[in-house]
This record gives sequence, C-alpha cells and structure tokens, in this order.
Amino acid sequence: MRKLLIVVLFGTLLTGSLMARAEDPPQANAIDVAKEMVRAAHMIDMMGTALDLVSQSMEGLIERANPGREKEVHDFMTKHYPPEIRKRLPEFSDLMAEEYARYFTAEELGQLVVFYKSDIGQKLIALQPKMMQDAMQLGRDWGQKVAIEVLHQMEPELGKQGLKSPDI
Repeated sequence: MRKLLIVVLFGTLLTGSLMARAEDPPQANAIDVAKEMVRAAHMIDMMGTALDLVSQSMEGLIERANPGREKEVHDFMTKHYPPEIRKRLPEFSDLMAEEYARYFTAEELGQLVVFYKSDIGQKLIALQPKMMQDAMQLGRDWGQKVAIEVLHQMEPELGKQGLKSPDI
C-alpha cells in the first residue's frame, strides 16, 4: 500500500506542477537554454531514480494481481518496464525544458546553468538522489506518526458517532 501511495504522490506532484503552469508562452531562445539547464542539472538522471521507485510500486501491484508468481513478475518487469520508461525520458526532458522556460527568462536559465556547472551545483546534483531517498523516508515516518496521533485524537469523536477506530 505504501508503494501505491508513492505512485499516487508522484503523479500528484507531476500533475500539480502542470496545473500551476505559468500562462505566458516561453521565449523562443529560453527553451534552448532550458534544455541546457536540464542537462546541466542532470534532471533526467534524477527522474530515472524516481522512476525506479515507480517501477517497484508497479511491480508490487502486478505481484498482488498474480499471487505466487512473484519471480515471474519480477523477471518480466525487470526486462520490460524500466527499459520502456527510460526510452521515453527524452520526451520528459523536453517537457521539463518547456516548463522551466515558462517561468524563467533565457538569462535566468543561463544563471541556473552556471550554478549547476559550479562546484556547489555539482555537489547538489551528487547529493540529490540520497537526499530524495532520505526525504521520502522522513515523509513516510512523519506521516505514519502524525496519522496515528491524529487518529487517536479522533477516537472519542468516532465513538460518539458510533464508528470504530481501526487497530493500528
């Protein structure tokens, strides 16, 4: 269930960013600079890392639909799912560049390119996958803790409504 939550959260993050899109069309040269910034920031590499989590979640869903055939599902997924997704990453790269070009001018994007090519930018790029994993774990731990605390706070009111609280 947690893996499904990750998939839903991932999809929500992506659609949320698309819904918050700026209204003005990007400057023509801004898209070219944005593509350079996407490359300099190694965004596709980071997206590949995130897709690994999505692949694991998808594998879990298919395993639950095929009990007792976990090895077959794993072998199938390893062979087919990640390679197909990775083939489409350039498409995502172009979408990201267009999105950045909606919010930043070509000059600002150039500044981001300089940043990502700097020592501190390279350090950020190197640390982001680990930081993403750590942040996800922090989010899961915090979410579970808060969910349980809030549920326990609600138990008296649930009882007044004639509702049972789940055993957690």
